[in-house]
Amino acid sequence: MEEEKKVAPISEETKEPEANENEVVEAEVFDDDEKIEEAPAQEDATLFEKAPEEEEEGFVDDVSKKQQEEKAAKEEEIKASAEEKKAEGGAANADGISPMRIPSELEGGATQIVIPANEKGQYDYPDEKLASIEAARQKWVKSYRVGSIVKISISVVLLAAIILGWIIPTRVMGSDAGQVPLYIALGIAAVALVGMGLVSFFVKKQQKGVVATYFKEYYAGFDGYTMDIEGVDNVAGSVDDKVSKEEFEAGKVFENAYSVGSRDSITFDYKGIECALAAAAGQEQRDKRIATSFVGKFLRMHNNLNVGEDGVVIYLKGNDRAIPPTSLITRTPAIEDPSFNVYGRDKYIEALPKEAMEKMKNIQTDKLLVDVTISIQSGRTFFYLGYEDTLMVLPNKDPYNPNYAIAYKKQLAKFLEIGELLAK
Repeated sequence: MEEEKKVAPISEETKEPEANENEVVEAEVFDDDEKIEEAPAQEDATLFEKAPEEEEEGFVDDVSKKQQEEKAAKEEEIKASAEEKKAEGGAANADGISPMRIPSELEGGATQIVIPANEKGQYDYPDEKLASIEAARQKWVKSYRVGSIVKISISVVLLAAIILGWIIPTRVMGSDAGQVPLYIALGIAAVALVGMGLVSFFVKKQQKGVVATYFKEYYAGFDGYTMDIEGVDNVAGSVDDKVSKEEFEAGKVFENAYSVGSRDSITFDYKGIECALAAAAGQEQRDKRIATSFVGKFLRMHNNLNVGEDGVVIYLKGNDRAIPPTSLITRTPAIEDPSFNVYGRDKYIEALPKEAMEKMKNIQTDKLLVDVTISIQSGRTFFYLGYEDTLMVLPNKDPYNPNYAIAYKKQLAKFLEIGELLAK
């Protein structure tokens, strides 16, 4: 990721992805075997890059000078973090390739277009759950536009009242008016300020309610579609459910997390195996600054393995948008391959089911699934699936693109299969 791969915010602000994040490649068929920064966190929400609340003031298309300045500053921030991430990947080997990055010739491409957009940029959703996401987005957008219109209209009326409060007494009373017009205008201005404050308060309160509804409806549709996988039963949880910092660190990969934000933590069974899944974002402190360490989907499954105290960790390398776990950068892998590294003691690595290892090797990272860390501990398997903003950020101004959810669903099914093999 160019930035810290989505310094991703649930603060209810949504960010438009960079152009290359939306890159897609046309494909007629979607085959099953196809490899498809420093602000301290104040609350879980602020870890997800762009969720809807910021849009309360800037959702309309007009861009203020302040917003332009903020955008320019953000671009500089992104540039600086991109340079830092190059160093995070580890020193390059003799061929100039970082041991924590996949060679460019092995990189996966952009997400395939299964459902193309029409000339208006709209999609024909094949599933009612995907369609429900777009319906929720449209309702949210409409609410913000109406709220903006209401605030602007009332502001114009109150401003006009102040002006008329000055002009009318002046015209009517003439030279006898003295300071009367000024006092009247000031009185109206005071009332107007109170009025504008009340309007802003109630509009903002109403919009926050709409945001909360949008989040619930988005994840209801998203989970309803992506969890419709053969073998998945008893799905429970909601967008408000979260993952604890202790749970996030239980995989022994991100052990020094500064903060962990999460949402939509759900539980389910997969072919009788207890599982849990959440959208999560981690931050860690590096040299007196807070940096993103992970953004993506955090999957956990029970296993029946004994892999010692430290377990076995498989890191599937990604492109320059990936964030390799800092805990692995200084470790020497037991197995080093151009596309993955394996860490752990040989006897535990050799004891892993061969079929599960083969399936892991066949997972290809790409411009959606940017990297994967699989931590196999005794009794539990932790999948840290690093995903791009195109999947993790809720849609705002543009119609909902279902292709990322479709690709993610197919990838999730493969990880569940791996988890099943490790549980045998």
